[in-house]
Amino acid sequence: MTVLEVVDEIPPNTKLLDRTLFPDIQEKIVAAKTELLEALVAPWQNKAPITTKIVSGVLFLDVIREVLRSNADLVIKATDNDSFLKRVFGSDDMRLTRKCPCPVWLVNSASEDTIRCIVAAIDVDDCYRDEEIDTRQDLNRTILQIASSLAQRENAELHIVHVRRQIDEAVVRAGLKDSPETDISAYLETAHRRHLEGLQALMDARIEELDQEIIAAAKFDIHWLEGAPQDEIATFSTSVKADLLVMGTVARTGIPDLFMGNTAEAIQDRIECSLLAVKPTGFVSPITIEG
Repeated sequence: MTVLEVVDEIPPNTKLLDRTLFPDIQEKIVAAKTELLEALVAPWQNKAPITTKIVSGVLFLDVIREVLRSNADLVIKATDNDSFLKRVFGSDDMRLTRKCPCPVWLVNSASEDTIRCIVAAIDVDDCYRDEEIDTRQDLNRTILQIASSLAQRENAELHIVHVRRQIDEAVVRAGLKDSPETDISAYLETAHRRHLEGLQALMDARIEELDQEIIAAAKFDIHWLEGAPQDEIATFSTSVKADLLVMGTVARTGIPDLFMGNTAEAIQDRIECSLLAVKPTGFVSPITIEG
């Protein structure tokens, strides 16, 4: 484990003065931070090998570069808690979840130490292009595996949530306007039932792919919600008093630099619990080591 702290660089407009009066001020700041960080991790050194590292730069950029250098599997960070905008997650949190190649666990500093309730948000709809369905199914598998493993480890309850898109009744009625009302109602009912059956089959297939020992140990419920995902997932997470929301951050394939969709970003603005943001296999960060 590497414990990393990113120190802001001295602003360019003060560097000339600093070189005159305090030529080594940046080095002194880093040295002082290093001493504090080493004291902070000292009590945990007997539990795991821990390396401390201080760098000067931009937080989200240097965290991602450290991930790339070390091939890290997970980033854990306290949320920024933007009190001015009354948001749990700040701008660095948003950038990390968009561009970091590995999962990012953003811990709400106001949350409890114990994880008692986990929500896993997946998307098992099949109304996408084939290549995007593959990406989303891969992401679903990863989300479920991580969430169920954590639920087993923490002895927490697990809620698996999918928000299904509503059938646009107005569009159907417009298309069948010359048909009897009984036929229109029957069509809508059949379409609704088939949609649910298809989603259930997809959900069952994802769950069957999980480690059965983990599934047997985890206490989980499946929830079908209907409406706008950003509203329903945030509201549901609040209603069950979730400590952690596990969700994917890829919106769609084929659009450069769009790694986090409007749904995920809107949810990030509305939840108060911690967030574990997951990327699909093969995700490539736009950030490079060299910058």
